[in-house]
Amino acid sequence: MRATVHVMDALSAVLASVRLQQMCWVSTVGRAPWGMALPRGECRVRFHYVVRGNAWLTVDKADEPRVALAGGDLAVMPHGHGHTLRDHPRSSARSWAELATPSSQKAPGVASLAEEVGLSRSVFAARFAQLVGEPPLGYLMRLRMQKAATLLRDGATLAQASHQTGYGSEASFSHAFRQWAGVAPGAYRKQLRES
Repeated sequence: MRATVHVMDALSAVLASVRLQQMCWVSTVGRAPWGMALPRGECRVRFHYVVRGNAWLTVDKADEPRVALAGGDLAVMPHGHGHTLRDHPRSSARSWAELATPSSQKAPGVASLAEEVGLSRSVFAARFAQLVGEPPLGYLMRLRMQKAATLLRDGATLAQASHQTGYGSEASFSHAFRQWAGVAPGAYRKQLRES
């Protein structure tokens, strides 16, 4: 008789009992000093996986002390508690909504991002793709569309979603959203209501 041993990593063990209805993921690259605060989210399970570097996790309204995280660590927030991630315990934090919203309605381009970090466009694009796994324009487009999907899910009109994601017209927003999601924004919202 031969016994089979099944080895399960921690994330797989947690996800095995969760029935996900919707998923959203974000890859964040921080440069010290940095900090982001995520609000409480009902019916949400949040995971933070630190690929490399360090971070400090503080859970809102919890008596627990700050937790130091390092590369390879996984933090799970099973009840959607509000929390803050920082590079250092004393670093200030900005809200996730503030970080996810461009300071102007025009979305940042590769040139402005490259300038921000002191690199040429081509070097920035190559390093970005190597670190993040996709080109900067694709990444920026995905962030805009994820934000649009959240806005539509939360009841925003087509005009509101297109404006808040930096599109100059509803038509250009609808075209981009359809390419990303495979359905028009109105159909996407209708599918969410029916599910």
